[in-house]
Amino acid sequence: MAAVRRQRTSYDNQTYVYGNVVPRPEYQPERKEVPQPKPKPLNQQVRKNRRRALKMGANYTAFLIVASICAVVVCVLYLQMQPSLMQYSAQVGNLRQELNELTEANNVAYSALNDTVNLEEVRIRAIEELGMISIGEGRVIKYQRPAEIHVIQHYQIPVTGVLANTQN
Repeated sequence: MAAVRRQRTSYDNQTYVYGNVVPRPEYQPERKEVPQPKPKPLNQQVRKNRRRALKMGANYTAFLIVASICAVVVCVLYLQMQPSLMQYSAQVGNLRQELNELTEANNVAYSALNDTVNLEEVRIRAIEELGMISIGEGRVIKYQRPAEIHVIQHYQIPVTGVLANTQN
């Protein structure tokens, strides 16, 4: 046995043993057996019910087999669908990125077009070169909407855009 070093401490006159293992006692304590209580005799009906509960009938067994097969089929289908789901998810990500790029290009083109068009120049060209007539008093004709949903046109609209000469 390894040498055990003992050192006296000044407090409470106790002995401290250096080392990490406490020696086992040389003897094993005796164990006393506790007597088990005797089980009470069971009633005949109770025993019959317990036996019936432990039996698995044919219907119950068939149900468990069908339920197990359904669970396995669902798991297999799920595992088969998982890679395609990942593939579709990647495709959706690519399409979203493409949509963002197209939207950005569209916004840039729209802004560039709006910057190049001067609405005042368009109005002047439409009046002078194309013969557009500005709206004024007597040029707007108001009418009551008929009860029917559609409107019937009785006369052709002239090229000048004026239906009748109204002088006020």
